[in-house]
Amino acid sequence: MRTVITFQPGWPGKSHRMLMALALAVVLVGGSAFLTVASATQAAEAAQVDTYSWPSAPCAWNGETTGTCSGYDWGVKTCPPGDSYCTAGNEINGYYQYDKWGYGFRNCTSYVAEKISQEFGGRSVAGWGNASNWVIAAQNAGYHLDTLPEVGDIAVWKATTGSSYGHVAYVYAVSNGVASFDEYNAAMTGAFTSSYTSANHFGGVPTSYIHMGTPADSGGGGRPLVWGVNSAGAMYRYDGGGKWERMGGAMAEVSVGDDGLVWGVNAAGAVYRYDGGGKWERMGGPALAQVSVGSS
Repeated sequence: MRTVITFQPGWPGKSHRMLMALALAVVLVGGSAFLTVASATQAAEAAQVDTYSWPSAPCAWNGETTGTCSGYDWGVKTCPPGDSYCTAGNEINGYYQYDKWGYGFRNCTSYVAEKISQEFGGRSVAGWGNASNWVIAAQNAGYHLDTLPEVGDIAVWKATTGSSYGHVAYVYAVSNGVASFDEYNAAMTGAFTSSYTSANHFGGVPTSYIHMGTPADSGGGGRPLVWGVNSAGAMYRYDGGGKWERMGGAMAEVSVGDDGLVWGVNAAGAVYRYDGGGKWERMGGPALAQVSVGSS
């Protein structure tokens, strides 16, 4: 049986139906001796640049692309690739309401979900619900909280009297303990802002910082993305800070592309592709001893 639950994305967000997703528990471990190590260089993304895919999604009620929107019902006419939420039940006046992670377009949760996918090789935070629920959802998925903010963290503001839905933002820089945020819908107009910090944010200091690992180097030089396989076939990913994250699956060999896409071959020669959300997709074709991922 599938459980359908009602959530409200963003600050303040809106109601929608979402299928609860199982998340992979990620465990930080010490370094291990690897049989195979694959690495690539991910291009860094400049701070204060809006990389969101739907910045001008119109308001479903009046077609306007700027200003406030009743119910925060921004949407798109064309279903984005891989978006299973493009259904009649999630449509208003011909506008689909939710992205492929299940969050309302131009809400804070939608922006951060795509930002995490961009910065961490397709990693998914789908199914985490309201912004106010993200800390619990992240911990259930195996993530831990940082005492002090780090680049790549998700800043979370819990629900308040003024907003029962909470708010999330992406930490793109930290200076002397002060975090700088990329975020959407901070002013409830579905717009991008990159000027607030933990020292001047209208919501005050974030309640929590979810540790996601180390993203691409914001200085522009790139950072190696490294995966490894130990003698038992257990998968690990280096977080750039001296720790290895235990990943799901068992492979004999892995290869990482410049865009962070990971492919692997198990002991039986079956080929798999990592979906970024903790699962491996079985690919068709012959049994292989090794796979190599290039750049396009």
